Amino acid sequence: MSYLEGSVNTGAVGGSSAALVQAACAPTMTTSFIPFPTALAAALELQLQSEKTKVVELKVSMFENIVCVLNREMECSCATMEAYNRQHQLDLDKIEILNNKVTE
Repeated sequence: MSYLEGSVNTGAVGGSSAALVQAACAPTMTTSFIPFPTALAAALELQLQSEKTKVVELKVSMFENIVCVLNREMECSCATMEAYNRQHQLDLDKIEILNNKVTE
C-alpha cells in the first residue's frame, strides 16, 4: 500500500501506473471475496445438516411409534399366552381327575 501511495504521490501517470494500481489492488480484491463463498457454503452446509437432522428426527419418531405398537402387541400376546397356559393347566387337572375316576 505504501508503494502504491509513493507511486501516486510522485505523480506517475500513464498505463504503467494504472497497471501498478490494478496489480496492487488485485490481491486485496480477490481475497476480500473469498469469505463470501466460504460463508455461503457454510450456510448451505448448515441448512443441509438441519434438513438431515429433521429427517432423522422424523425417522426416530416413526420408529418410536412402531416400537410402541409392537410393545402393545407383545403385551396382548403375553396375556393371551398366559390365559392359554391357565386353561391348559385346568385341562390337565380335569384329565387327572377323570383318570382317577376311571381307575376307581
